[in-house]
Amino acid sequence: MKAEELTLAELVDLTTVVRLARRRLVLHSSDALAQLRKDLVEMVGVDQAGVCLRGSGISGAGGRAAMKRIFQWDSLADWLRAGPRMHTLQESCA
Repeated sequence: MKAEELTLAELVDLTTVVRLARRRLVLHSSDALAQLRKDLVEMVGVDQAGVCLRGSGISGAGGRAAMKRIFQWDSLADWLRAGPRMHTLQESCA
């Protein structure tokens, strides 16, 4: 598979529950998450808030694992381009 061939329909299933690459998702407002991040930093400082803000990294790692498990990539280059392509598709839904 080539990264350019990846489509939103392959990643998102909205028929019963929201899924991305077969993983159940919860939809949240990016504005609400930005405010939460701001509030956490103001209340406890950057260092302490960092542990609470790791969700983005954990979410990205889970997405990477799902993409590797589900799709057969033609090359390492396509595998590396798939992440940015997935994020582009997700942004197109916003």
